[in-house]
Amino acid sequence: MSAKGMATERSRSTAHESAITRTERLLRQRLGDKVLLRIQSPVQLDDYSEPEPDISVIKLNPLDYEDHHPNASESNEK
Repeated sequence: MSAKGMATERSRSTAHESAITRTERLLRQRLGDKVLLRIQSPVQLDDYSEPEPDISVIKLNPLDYEDHHPNASESNEK
């Protein structure tokens, strides 16, 4: 937290960003249009937790989650 109480985001290294890009490319090649890939976007775990994972594999939604962030039950777990 900064001095004013605001959360600050750490910068990510070029290696980290490259790993995200390569992983996203691989997932898109393998999964195509079967799922929605979200990059560093919120996923609502509960009323108090909304992390922004590097990559989320999410079930498709006709509105592309325009009306809410995906939640845990909408992740593409098997």
